[in-house]
Amino acid sequence: MKRISLFGNLFIALMAIFIYSSCDTTDNTSAPVLELKDDGTGTYLTTDADVAAGSWVNINLVGTAIENPLTSVKFYEDGNTITDYANRLTYDGQAAWANPASLNGATDFDWVVGIQAHSDLSEKTYMIELTDEAGGVDQVSFRLNTDQGVTYPGPLSIDYVSGTGCFVADATLDTGTPICFTLEGVRGSDAALYTLTVLQDGVAIDNMDRLTYNGLAFGSNPTLLPVDSENGFIDTIGVVVHFTEGVTRAYTFQLEDAAGNIVETSAINITTNTNGTAISNTLTAKLLYNQAGPAGKGALDLDFGYGTGVTSSSTDADPIDAEIRDMGNDNNGNWLRQVAPMNDATMRRVPPSSELPITFDNVVFKEEIQEAYDHVSATEVTLGAPAGVVVGDQFVLQRGGVYYLIECTNINDVAGNADDYYELKIKY
Repeated sequence: MKRISLFGNLFIALMAIFIYSSCDTTDNTSAPVLELKDDGTGTYLTTDADVAAGSWVNINLVGTAIENPLTSVKFYEDGNTITDYANRLTYDGQAAWANPASLNGATDFDWVVGIQAHSDLSEKTYMIELTDEAGGVDQVSFRLNTDQGVTYPGPLSIDYVSGTGCFVADATLDTGTPICFTLEGVRGSDAALYTLTVLQDGVAIDNMDRLTYNGLAFGSNPTLLPVDSENGFIDTIGVVVHFTEGVTRAYTFQLEDAAGNIVETSAINITTNTNGTAISNTLTAKLLYNQAGPAGKGALDLDFGYGTGVTSSSTDADPIDAEIRDMGNDNNGNWLRQVAPMNDATMRRVPPSSELPITFDNVVFKEEIQEAYDHVSATEVTLGAPAGVVVGDQFVLQRGGVYYLIECTNINDVAGNADDYYELKIKY
């Protein structure tokens, strides 16, 4: 038998490795990409951190498919799947529904994920794994250290800080005035601080344009506290004063910790000055008819409440006089119950959830109508879709520098013909 030398064996092995490597076509660049996004404000964790046991951290998790759709994202603690996900994970503010969470073939996702740190005093590694349909994987990880020997006697509290130039007492101001409140939040013994809510008359302000946190815009209200504020803070909240003249609103601030405990400041009452121009005209029981109905009644002159046609005149007004019109029937002959501006007018609907406390009866100044127009969403197409205009709907309309407040007080929807109409009240 012919023996192969040691050199020969080594040569054959090296050649096999070379041939195998040459035939390996695996392209790791096709794997998905997972990253922890940094918004520059400290709101989201992007690296290792010292945190309180049982406290919450928030990350902005962004995943992107490269060649293959995404299948799932999975969360681990020290190499073990987090099984108590409903209590320890949140996805975009909602309790986690699964871990791993299915991504259903998405090409990308951008989530704010809340993670509750472990409750014992130790350091643990948290790893997140993204998988695509071809088995491609990407991972990110960070360590949370809860063993810092720090205790928080509490109690949980929040209060105003004086001497900062911000408000600590009631005041009378012009509408829309930017003001500030410096707040001190003290952590209790139960858990880390979690969220802050700004309330006006006991209701969370829903217009984020009115709120800032240390000079930065609120993303939501309640807002998640930055990581460096979870054990206590002295921060400044900016608020734009309400837009209605001559009324008093109570402003309070609510602090919640990760265990669900809530405390609230005392109220600071802000009264707005009365500097407006009195309403000059109030009209009631004015009828706007279905545009597909009686001729010369499908539009309305808001100055006098006269009906006119969209294209044809009535005995009282011409189409050029009208600011609002009905949109007629659909293709099946059913009344749409939609209205629209005309003759270069623009109109906006005041949504029922609007924080503007504007009602027909409490508006006494023309500027209030303009302020309502300026602070609700712009809509310059048909209004009332999809359900159509309903009783109680309010609209603000502008034409030629005149602002009108319109409220629907009654709807007469007639079966079998097009003699339908809205009954409206008008102020300007």
